[in-house]
Amino acid sequence: MNRHILIIALILTLTFATALTARTHIHGVGIRESQEAAFAEAQMQIAQQISVQIQATSEFKSLDLEAEGVAYYSQSIAKSIQLSVDQSIKGIEIVSSSGLEIISDSEKRLKYEVEARLSIAKLLSSLQAELDALKTSAMFLLLDAQTMLKDGKPLFALINYDETQALIPEIYAKKSIYDSFAPTRYYLPEELSIPALESSMRALISRISLELISGDHQSAPNMADLPQPVVFAAIYRGESGERIPLPTFPVRISYGDGTLIETGVTDAGGFYSIKPKALRLEGTNKLICSPDAKTPLPHLARLLNLHTATATYEVEAAEQTLVRIKVFDEYNSRQTSLERSVARALDNSIFVVSPDADLELSGILIVESVQMQEGISSPQFVAKVRLDLRFTRLSSSRSLGTFSADGVGLSTKGEGDAIKNAIGKVNINARRFSAQLVEYLEAEWR
Repeated sequence: MNRHILIIALILTLTFATALTARTHIHGVGIRESQEAAFAEAQMQIAQQISVQIQATSEFKSLDLEAEGVAYYSQSIAKSIQLSVDQSIKGIEIVSSSGLEIISDSEKRLKYEVEARLSIAKLLSSLQAELDALKTSAMFLLLDAQTMLKDGKPLFALINYDETQALIPEIYAKKSIYDSFAPTRYYLPEELSIPALESSMRALISRISLELISGDHQSAPNMADLPQPVVFAAIYRGESGERIPLPTFPVRISYGDGTLIETGVTDAGGFYSIKPKALRLEGTNKLICSPDAKTPLPHLARLLNLHTATATYEVEAAEQTLVRIKVFDEYNSRQTSLERSVARALDNSIFVVSPDADLELSGILIVESVQMQEGISSPQFVAKVRLDLRFTRLSSSRSLGTFSADGVGLSTKGEGDAIKNAIGKVNINARRFSAQLVEYLEAEWR
């Protein structure tokens, strides 16, 4: 009995395989109120058959990657498959088109029936030509990258690997469609497999390093320049262990709390020099140099950004600088709330507020505009204000510099309330504010 079942199953399998092999076209039929709509429905039927066939016959092996990498490739390939299917149905031809008279209980109307088909032979021929072109481009980029590595140009090689990786989703998508309908699978070299490319890029990235060359353990007063430049270097270690400088390597320099100082590229010798200010940060008095290189693969970008170099510094106890604060509006009314905001912005800096100081921050509050706008339930007023501060040495009546901050306020009660809210929203960047005042003092001393 079992033997008979096995024979029947084998006959059914062979018959089904023969039917697939003998299939020459993919057919679709659409019935709609217009020929255009009927043809669109027929196209959709054919596209759905292609998608089902891909899901039924494609065999993507599980990728030996971390979850983030698998998600990236899965999503990219899925999008490329949809685009490739949409491109494939452009070769659909109409077999027949006719009008149908539909009679229902309430009405008699005319519908159109369109039968369309897509030639599998033409589909495969088109896909093969596209795959050949993509494979040629990818192999050229890959071989060029390998040559660049041998010539000591890893950054250019990384760019080529990125461009090769960008072609992979489209190659895999078109290959999956081709393999679903062709008697034999399309051949791709092992070098163009996702694991092989991942391995090559990871090996390249692992040999890139950032190093601190000089400028560690310096000290300076808070918000003052460090005495000496801090110098970092970008290095690539060749297969034989040789150290190869990386010129034009993109880097970003930041404080220990993540605040960006600047971005740039290394010089011809692979060095990057910076003379930053000593900034008092709780437990993170550091300067961090990290790669600013871009790669479209998020999991590899994260791997690249693990390569960092760090310099530490100390903030010296500095003499306090006394400053007085006075703020008025356009009608010469004292604005004590804004004076408190300015004072708060000077916390954790070298400046201390004192009514007897020789340095003065004198400010004027300007109402720039008040407009009424339509709100959801009632009109609302929008007020914009600007605080202009002047930094002055009173003993010499010398103006050292200026600083401005803006505020925007909303209210449904009226203009006055909107202005009051805008004053409360005046935003003073404390770090930029105190640094600017220090620069004004340094300019005065020079």
